[in-house]
Amino acid sequence: MRIIYGLLCLCFLIFFHELGHFIFAKLFGVVVEAFSIGFGPVLLHKKINDTDYRLSLIPLGGYCAMKGEKDFIKALENDLPFIDGEKDSLYGIHRFKRIIIAFAGPFFNLLFSYIGFTIIAIAGYSYYSYSNQIKLATDSYPEIQSPAKDA
Repeated sequence: MRIIYGLLCLCFLIFFHELGHFIFAKLFGVVVEAFSIGFGPVLLHKKINDTDYRLSLIPLGGYCAMKGEKDFIKALENDLPFIDGEKDSLYGIHRFKRIIIAFAGPFFNLLFSYIGFTIIAIAGYSYYSYSNQIKLATDSYPEIQSPAKDA
């Protein structure tokens, strides 16, 4: 059962990370072609507007596929001096917007950790610590012979 809980938590973290990329891509007018939790063969999918929402077999990652992601590779292969992207593609927007889209995933992870730790702090958590005393073994077990006690 622990493995299932671990995979569910991992899927939630992946979802939250990819949600950051997704929200900012949509905000800047980039068409998101696919939003997937997991990779590999697609188990479930539903297309809503331009986006295909997917749940894939291997839940160790995810992706947010945007229109025009491969324009950079095409420009390199064809030895073009610039990337010719459409207005609603990843390379059709300003470079600072691309940076924000790329940074949004890790930022959402940071935001999630902050929210999680805040909830834990508000809910309270009891932990026990030990005092920093040095105890000899004979303090707990007086029946044993100890050279340390004799000294």
